[in-house]
Amino acid sequence: MSSDRDAPDLKSPPKRTHVESEKGLGASRIQDGEERLSALKGPHRGALVSQNVLLVSDDLGQRKASPLAASIHSAMGWEAFLRADDPSKERAQYGQIILDFHSPLPPFWDLLRALEGHLLMGGGLVLEGMSLGAFSEAHTRFSEPQAHLIALLRLVGFTVEAPIGDESQDVTACLLSRRGYPRWRLQEVRPEDVNEALELFQRVFKSEISRAFWAWKYGEGRGHSILARASSGALVAHYGASRRRLQWRGQAVLGLQIGDVMVDSQERGVLSHQGAFFKVAAAFQESYYGYTRRFEIAYGFPNHRAMRVAERLSLYKKVDRILEVRWPHRARRRFTLTKSQLITAASYSSGIPDQLWGSMRENLKDQLLVIRDGAYLRFRYRDHPEGGYEGYLITHRITRRPIGWVVLKEEEDHVRLMDIVARPQEISWVIESVRQRFSQTHQKALRAWITPAQMPYYQSPEAQVSETDIEIPTHALTRGVPPEELEGRWWVSMGDTDFL
Repeated sequence: MSSDRDAPDLKSPPKRTHVESEKGLGASRIQDGEERLSALKGPHRGALVSQNVLLVSDDLGQRKASPLAASIHSAMGWEAFLRADDPSKERAQYGQIILDFHSPLPPFWDLLRALEGHLLMGGGLVLEGMSLGAFSEAHTRFSEPQAHLIALLRLVGFTVEAPIGDESQDVTACLLSRRGYPRWRLQEVRPEDVNEALELFQRVFKSEISRAFWAWKYGEGRGHSILARASSGALVAHYGASRRRLQWRGQAVLGLQIGDVMVDSQERGVLSHQGAFFKVAAAFQESYYGYTRRFEIAYGFPNHRAMRVAERLSLYKKVDRILEVRWPHRARRRFTLTKSQLITAASYSSGIPDQLWGSMRENLKDQLLVIRDGAYLRFRYRDHPEGGYEGYLITHRITRRPIGWVVLKEEEDHVRLMDIVARPQEISWVIESVRQRFSQTHQKALRAWITPAQMPYYQSPEAQVSETDIEIPTHALTRGVPPEELEGRWWVSMGDTDFL
């Protein structure tokens, strides 16, 4: 594979519309603004047309009669273009591919695979119908979908040769070229990449993650990942996230919980905008996050060191922090108006979790939190492939009214309070009931994670509150909900993580 440094100089001499590529096919390099625009509208463009794509080559007659041309011309939309990469069909490469932005484009990573199969190295990629706002630098916070595409193309090694148009025009065209492969080859994670991702996890974190756990997080559309490969083909970086349904200002929105951010130790020295970490993180944000993307809010739980690196690269902005609350072991039982009963697997589908979540949701409309309904609790705790959780239903001793749903995980020297679903005003009852149940059997301290906004509901005379090394950021490279609107509004639990 070649790098940008090894690529030949493909600049064309002035006043020429076409130059010959080094492989002998016309590389359709269009020179100045008006010549470029007129060439795009000229009669030689009218070959191999499908709904969303125009492929241009100098030997139009031959291409027109080819099986590849027929398959593209007769099928609908981008699906045909992507099918043309099938090994059973002709693998033609073109000096120029023109994309029409007046029609919907396919997902970027599908598009990139098609381009790599059919666009000559050094050839031209022409984007028509582009807004001038799309030509901002890749680090700019974008508001237009087209700009995400430009930024992603830059990240994977394309260079913007020249946009056509000025501020008085509503649309324009843009010519890009790819003169060599970048140092890092980026792609979405595919099923065949999972074994390498698991090996990278073991190298980076010095612990193993099971294939079942990986599938639980990312399988069946539950997560998304971008990886980077070195020129040798070795996987050196991974950036992933799981889908989450969030409540924000009383409304349900789609969010991304970042996890499994890992870079091979031999590549960690390149902590710059040219490094593997920045490339996978930036490509992830451009692909999935922002007002023009599927997900409006992104967040994670990095430690202080990881957070500082991401902040220096303008990838993250801090919006909250994690505190730990510890309740010591209670030596003697006390009478309370609540009682607890062990939750069975069938209890998760009883309707009680949804009832409790409804009460909690109505009281936390000003907070940002994961939607803790029955479907989420079943997935997160009951269906977790490695489990180890115990659930308890807390009810009123006299009225038998459900008060709270609590999930615990016992460790060697303490019990983790993984989750509570209850009205905020009754959380103290839930905690007291848990402490009562385990005061004699477990004889261990109870620990929970909260944010400062949760403190009034978790504080008690025996509660010991301390800072942790964990912060909550949101993405800062692309434009989603402004970080300042998220500051101090998070409601979290230990169960919000994917590593406990």
